[in-house]
Amino acid sequence: MRRFFLLFGLHGYDAVFIHREAAPLGPPVWEYIALKIFRKKGVYDFDDAIWISNTSKENKLISGIKWHNKVEKIIAWSSIVSCGNDWIRNYASSFNDRCEVIPTTVDTDLHKPTIRKNQDLIIGWTGTHSTLKYLAPILPVIRSIQ
Repeated sequence: MRRFFLLFGLHGYDAVFIHREAAPLGPPVWEYIALKIFRKKGVYDFDDAIWISNTSKENKLISGIKWHNKVEKIIAWSSIVSCGNDWIRNYASSFNDRCEVIPTTVDTDLHKPTIRKNQDLIIGWTGTHSTLKYLAPILPVIRSIQ
């Protein structure tokens, strides 16, 4: 409901920034209202292959109402699309000519991590319960580092 009431404040903005999707389920209703009805410029940002159906036992019930083709609609309606890498930009450019790559990963050639003596090494991971399975193959390596 908060998203619904946010629509009434759009008149005070020139553009709308959409990260991934306004609502994870169903068709792109909020995006359509903001970009087509209120005629706001849209900056669409996504950094994962969210247009690909990825059904697992954790999200099997929800997958049927995900509305996977909403990504291509939001891309087409947007003024510009911010893509996390070239592969995503190649997909997005099928629906919109204004696609730019803004990498979501750290360039380790440019930014070298430093580890000081007596400092714990921290390994980060981002994901959700449905992508946890991708950690399984590297768990032995993580344990050996630990």
